[in-house]
Amino acid sequence: MGFLPTSWVPLRFGRKAGKDPLNDLVSRMLGLWKSRPTVDYSRNDYDLWRALFYCSVYNHKGAEYIRGAGTAKGIVNAAAAFAIGNGFEAHVDGADQIAAHRSAEDRLKAWIEDNDEDIFELAKFAYRDGDGFLLIREDGSIEDLEPDTVDIKYDPLTGKVTATT
Repeated sequence: MGFLPTSWVPLRFGRKAGKDPLNDLVSRMLGLWKSRPTVDYSRNDYDLWRALFYCSVYNHKGAEYIRGAGTAKGIVNAAAAFAIGNGFEAHVDGADQIAAHRSAEDRLKAWIEDNDEDIFELAKFAYRDGDGFLLIREDGSIEDLEPDTVDIKYDPLTGKVTATT
């Protein structure tokens, strides 16, 4: 019989896959951090991101993050405002030399100016969801597609996007 009680469990230090030894030590000593939510980052969880943005439970997701979710909307809005700011300019190569390119550039600039509010909203929701897909129709109208309804297809050899459906 040793001098240590039989209920004593030695603390082990070192790295385990997916574990932080400091959190493990603190959780054993204080018992405060029993379980921590985990997030699968292999595919965006759009319901979770929306729950954080709206600081509420969305489709049964986000309840465990509710205390910290109040900052998400401000961060997303600030990022979109910083990225888009007062708008942006688009240029067409060869517009200073070719009349057809100059005409296309003028129409593009007018389209951007006409749709600047929609473009900002699209950017904001793309930051919120982590993905953004925009459909521009032939008449110039735009539609923000729900990212969870879009499938991206990659070329397995090059890794480049070949199609979206």
